[in-house]
Amino acid sequence: MQLEKTDRPRKRMTELMMKQSVPAYAAGTDVDKNTKEFHIVFQRSPQEISVQDGVATGVTLQKMKLEGDWRTAKAVPTGETETIDCQLILRSIGYKSLPIKGLPFDIVRGVVPNVGGYVADADDSATSEGSQGGDKLARLYAAGWVKTGPVGVILSTMNAAFETADVIIEDFNSGRLTGKDLPKADSTIDELLGEKKVVSFDDWKRIEAEEIHRGQLLSKPFEKFTSTAEMLQWATAIASNSDTPT
Repeated sequence: MQLEKTDRPRKRMTELMMKQSVPAYAAGTDVDKNTKEFHIVFQRSPQEISVQDGVATGVTLQKMKLEGDWRTAKAVPTGETETIDCQLILRSIGYKSLPIKGLPFDIVRGVVPNVGGYVADADDSATSEGSQGGDKLARLYAAGWVKTGPVGVILSTMNAAFETADVIIEDFNSGRLTGKDLPKADSTIDELLGEKKVVSFDDWKRIEAEEIHRGQLLSKPFEKFTSTAEMLQWATAIASNSDTPT
């Protein structure tokens, strides 16, 4: 990697990993058997965990290689594997977005295919980092790791979110988010919220007011509901009689 040409966040992260991966002792030096050390091995993808009698004995790794421009290079399998003997395996990332019914989704990469934040059809080749090509789907947008996958640092995730926000604002200002052609989603959303038992802000204020009232009777700031069912039942009953907290 041409480190000097990388952007600042990537450069700092790479320098840190390179610094920490250098052994703290010279080759051939006697080392205390209790010395703790770690080694970073790049371009590997876990494929299989070997188990014997319910205990891990090793992990098989797929060797990867980088393809494409170094700024947006993607890791692809080489077909070669290696096995490391070990008894302890830790999963340190483990994040993967889940598909939403009706939306295109890349199962392998765990992302919604998109072009600059616009949700897109999934069939064409990549056009930008974390994105895939294809026809843009009107008024559908992606942000966060569902847009890019679990990669990057906070700054890169933030910039990716800014990109999506910019295209939403652009669509709003151009009138593409208003008009008679927009689907009437209010009733569908209300049904979904009711099905998921989502508490509105007004409901929450009613619940809070009741918890304060119960707390005052016991000389406490709050007396919290201990049952979700009771809390929802109480909020619903009050809401049917009044539009303001009691």
